Amino acid sequence: MSDELNMNDKLYINYLQSEWRLSYSHIYALWKKRKLVFRMMEKEFCRKKEDWHILDAGCGNGEYLFWLNEYFGGKYRLFFDGADLSAGSIETAAKRVVSQNNTNFNFRVADIEKTKFADGIENKYDVVICLETLEHLKFPETALENIKKVTKPNGLIIMTTPDNYSFTTRLEQYLRALKKKVKKNGGCSFIDIAEIIKITKQFFSGANLPQLSPAVGYGHISEKSTAEWIKLCRAAGLKVMQIKRTNLFFGGDFFDRHPFWFGVILWIDTLLDYLPLSRWFCWEHILMMRK
Repeated sequence: MSDELNMNDKLYINYLQSEWRLSYSHIYALWKKRKLVFRMMEKEFCRKKEDWHILDAGCGNGEYLFWLNEYFGGKYRLFFDGADLSAGSIETAAKRVVSQNNTNFNFRVADIEKTKFADGIENKYDVVICLETLEHLKFPETALENIKKVTKPNGLIIMTTPDNYSFTTRLEQYLRALKKKVKKNGGCSFIDIAEIIKITKQFFSGANLPQLSPAVGYGHISEKSTAEWIKLCRAAGLKVMQIKRTNLFFGGDFFDRHPFWFGVILWIDTLLDYLPLSRWFCWEHILMMRK
């Protein structure tokens, strides 16, 4: 287990230092998701409950919890717990708690896939968030069952995960797959027509295309469609109350190099927020659920 944790720590450090974190098209994607999650949280906090106990399952270095505390801490009494498999990430979060002299945070190394995860904390949390985590797990159904166990009756659960089968995700996979098939000979680039036909047939038939490689490096080993995630959540006993689309594309170096096209994507993405059936045109969904 220690070797596995050390590897995860190294991957997380590489992720924090990567250009991915400095890409403004990626920053937009993260900003929009955070805005939507915060709106859901604010509506929940408006219930005027005095104390709120919040868990981030798969918290990384605790970024979201610190943001929540900064944004809502002056209005509500918030108590935060963070759990993550990476010892390095938890250590980073704990150091930040000490440096900021926070008394309402608690972080621990824990595996939300283990059945013992919920021991001693059943029905503890008013809100549980699980962001960009389940697609990295071998047994996400176990994690969902644990999330249900630790959530109070009628408590709020917010989950985000990529939709590997949305139109825009598959289009991005298709374009990247084509790009990998480009061959260079001297100063010229060319691609085998047979390869184009093969990949195009896969795209239109719904067959699996090469998955997008996450910058964090842990691997998306449980990517599913949103419909499949909804089915898993309901099987775990959770009530799906709302589904929100995030942004059209996740971003990337192409949009960073071509700000005009990034501006076009922003305009289209904003328009899609107000159109019906636009859930098919985004790379990720946010599920708001109740126990």
